[in-house]
Amino acid sequence: MVLNNIKFNYNIKLIDDYFKNNNYEEVKLLLQNQKSNYILYYKLFVYINNNYLNKTEHSNFFNNQFIWIISYDLDDTNIIVNFLNFYIKKNVKKNFIFNQYESILAKSLSYIPEKNLSSEINFEKTVNYSDFYQNLILLDNFDNQIVANMSAAFFEAPNQKRLIYPHLTNSFFYVIQSPFKLYQRYKKIFLSAEAALDELNNYYEKMVSYEKHISHMHEINIASNRQNFKTNFNSWTNENVKNSYKGMLISYMDIMENPDETLNNILYHIKESGLNIPINFDHVEEFIKNNFDLFSLEIKNESLSNKEKKMISNVLDEEIIKQFNL
Repeated sequence: MVLNNIKFNYNIKLIDDYFKNNNYEEVKLLLQNQKSNYILYYKLFVYINNNYLNKTEHSNFFNNQFIWIISYDLDDTNIIVNFLNFYIKKNVKKNFIFNQYESILAKSLSYIPEKNLSSEINFEKTVNYSDFYQNLILLDNFDNQIVANMSAAFFEAPNQKRLIYPHLTNSFFYVIQSPFKLYQRYKKIFLSAEAALDELNNYYEKMVSYEKHISHMHEINIASNRQNFKTNFNSWTNENVKNSYKGMLISYMDIMENPDETLNNILYHIKESGLNIPINFDHVEEFIKNNFDLFSLEIKNESLSNKEKKMISNVLDEEIIKQFNL
């Protein structure tokens, strides 16, 4: 304990000097070199997080950022995640991580001593520590861009707390799936019309266990904050959110019916948002050709009763259903 305190005091003097001179790479290397000492690593991270990372003058501390792929049903993000994984490996020399956000977070939390970490991250903790979690992920993976998919609804809370942060985000893509299609999917899974509607209309905080990637540590439970379909949809299609976080709305039907144009538009959006990636039409076509099965609709247009149509229509306003051709 005494030795760690001595090391801590020595390192924060270095850190203060590095930040004073905007020598961010030295800060990152210093932290990486302390990863084997969980207690010291955690204390140093908390120090720079509280004193520097959330200040405007250090908003360019990270060279890496998040690319978010979001949809109400996580399965609807898979095509874009798989495409970017394929395309980037062929065309970009930078390192990337592709995974579900909660899984990436669980891995980074492995470096926090268990006495400082709750075994469950519920919605309240997500609100209060969202910036802490994302700063931790980016620092832990400072030489990697992050492509993370999730199903959470966007939120803004007091004290400038948000689900995601503009300076940590390259861009986001929100995949819009028709609530009618989702109802059919859930009805097939749950074998119940009532359960299918419940999946669209009601939110229950579901804890999912994620491996923390270090053998002597236990799993951690993380809630996804999906909310109901209407809340989720409205949170990401909001014009202010879309403009502030460089968002692009993508209809799932456009992915199915116009894959070339849709996937190319995704690449252009990432590039225009600040990540310089080459545009190679041949590799887009190669992905589509090699993954033809991904671009076939999972559910045929099964007939729905008028009662079912009316109940599903209540999930969203009629104007929105028409606007997004849902």
